[in-house]
Amino acid sequence: MHYKNKKFINQNILFFIKNAFSNWFLMTKYKNIIYVFVIIAELSLPLLGFFIFLIIKKPFSSVFLMKMNFFVQILYGTVLGICAGFLSAVLVDKIKNFKIIKELVMKIIKEYRINLFDITLISFLAGICEEILFRGVLQQLTGLFLSSFIFILLHGYFNPFNLNISIFGLFMYILSLIIGISFEYFGILSAIVFHFLYDFIVLYYFKKKSCSYGFK
Repeated sequence: MHYKNKKFINQNILFFIKNAFSNWFLMTKYKNIIYVFVIIAELSLPLLGFFIFLIIKKPFSSVFLMKMNFFVQILYGTVLGICAGFLSAVLVDKIKNFKIIKELVMKIIKEYRINLFDITLISFLAGICEEILFRGVLQQLTGLFLSSFIFILLHGYFNPFNLNISIFGLFMYILSLIIGISFEYFGILSAIVFHFLYDFIVLYYFKKKSCSYGFK
């Protein structure tokens, strides 16, 4: 009887290890596929902006004009990015109407085991690539308000089927306008730093939140 119990326990341990390894392998595989997709999608944005300017014969270098010096842009983008990031994270975390957004972010962090490297890479790519296209290119062609609207629309925050998401979208639209103004009066670097820090803080905030709930 003792031998059978020991054999049963060993079989269960082996099954658990095998199952855990299989889940880890599948998750790693899917995560790597998503990584490749995200990197290609983000890098295609400035490339798209380059071709748009090429077609209309506008110098792409205009995206990178220094309207304020390097350090002023970094300081401005840092201060506003940190403030906006913490404000957005707390609003999503504490206001019940934004529960659906919180749950979605937490689900992504949990299911794909988002770590600090992932958060940094995602924020870095989004900050540079998205700002070059939406602020550096589209804002010069369509204006501040329309380019900010397109930016938020493509992020899925103007949702006709969910009022709460659309309300949050209005908040995000205001932040997008502020980033656009940063580009207009300071330069692309201030917008990139703002965007990078905003994404990083929000994702890191909910990463820490997920760990407190027992998700690693």
